[in-house]
Amino acid sequence: MFMGPHITAVDWRFPGTISPHLSLIPMMCELYPSLKHVKFQHGLYNDAQHQKCVVELLSDSVHKWQYLETLTVLNLTYSGLLKVSMLPYLRELYITEWESGTITNLDERKDGFPALNRLYISTSTIVECAVLLEAMNLWQIKELELLFTTRQTPASWRSLFDVIRDRCSRDTLKVLDCSDNSDDGEMLFYDTIKPLLVFHNLRTLRIKAPRGLHLSDSDSTKEMARSWTKIEILDFVLPLWCRSSNNTSKITLLDLLPFAEYCPELKELGIFLNAISPPKVKKNKPGKGIFQSALTLLNVNDSPAHDHGSIAAFLSSTFPSLREIVTMRSKEQEDEEDSSGSDDEDQSKAWSRAEDLLGVFSAVREQERFSLQIQ
Repeated sequence: MFMGPHITAVDWRFPGTISPHLSLIPMMCELYPSLKHVKFQHGLYNDAQHQKCVVELLSDSVHKWQYLETLTVLNLTYSGLLKVSMLPYLRELYITEWESGTITNLDERKDGFPALNRLYISTSTIVECAVLLEAMNLWQIKELELLFTTRQTPASWRSLFDVIRDRCSRDTLKVLDCSDNSDDGEMLFYDTIKPLLVFHNLRTLRIKAPRGLHLSDSDSTKEMARSWTKIEILDFVLPLWCRSSNNTSKITLLDLLPFAEYCPELKELGIFLNAISPPKVKKNKPGKGIFQSALTLLNVNDSPAHDHGSIAAFLSSTFPSLREIVTMRSKEQEDEEDSSGSDDEDQSKAWSRAEDLLGVFSAVREQERFSLQIQ
């Protein structure tokens, strides 16, 4: 029942120490020759020798499944990576703990990974990640997800984006998700991400750095919007457990207008704003008459804000489908502060109160449109 060509997917979960079950992997290649989806999940290896043994064993075996379409491994040796690169049907590759020290003398293989369109890499540093990307044929990649576990510098981020620009097809890449999961780091600036402007077919772009991305002028949002006209998810907001020190942002609510004008499919936007002095909505010409109906979520993290009524009026006019504004603090935390007797409208409360008004303003406009139709 559990043998033969009818088995096409296997998920192996091994403990964090060397287990006799690992010796069965080579045998599995013969018992299940038609496997298409293989996932190896491991416990934490405290012994470097044990981890090396596992990586070498997997590297010598997984390429024997010639029909593999998706593969998840802890790491691969250089030899194993070369063998896997020649699998004709491999569409998705997930390397969950990449270490470039396991490979040497990397060479380009222009014929490698002929069917690969999704790649996930989790590694310690951007440098290690860049070494792997430069060794691979990424021209057909549609989705690229990268995760880093130690603090990265703006220079290393820029180097990574240079590699991605040079190694990936500008027409093919649709999803790029990069995250720095370290506890601290430096702020990124607009020049850091400029190499990515060449990818005009991007649908999703997420860049998560512990200090966020600093956009210093309105020209940056206009340039991004004109470059990524097909974007659906654009998120530059730092992880929710980090508080930004970027309180000098010059990006205002008016600087969101290019996204409304040039990005008709944008559904989710994460950006740091300065909404201390929100624009006043002029009758019959809110947001200069520009509006976009696809956006439903705006993530502002700890962006400074004031005058929730003006914020809601502008956003509901420019993005009539917007219903959710994500901030640093939850509504439960804000309710606790309200019950303590504080009447101060800090920035988080301004955003949440603006969110509460979005639906009200939208309902009023809907009623106005209905009344005009009757007349």
